Amino acid sequence: VYVSVDPEVAAKRVFEANRETERYASPEEAVRELSRRRASEILRYRTFYGLDITDMNNYDIVVDSTSLTPEEVADRIISEYESKR
Repeated sequence: VYVSVDPEVAAKRVFEANRETERYASPEEAVRELSRRRASEILRYRTFYGLDITDMNNYDIVVDSTSLTPEEVADRIISEYESKR
């Protein structure tokens, strides 16, 4: 399962969550740091596992969470899973 989100929306969500372990001075800083983290994840998976995590063919289910609530994301994953059984 791969859950995607627009980078700007992701940054806004993280910024507004005001997490103790993940704080940013602005949404713009959040965008930069999340982008840096994403690049690091891509490199790590390619280096250690030989896997391109950006290739959607690697996933059975892909959900764009940009305009969905967490509950809607879960419902979509369950629905997709059940339809593939």
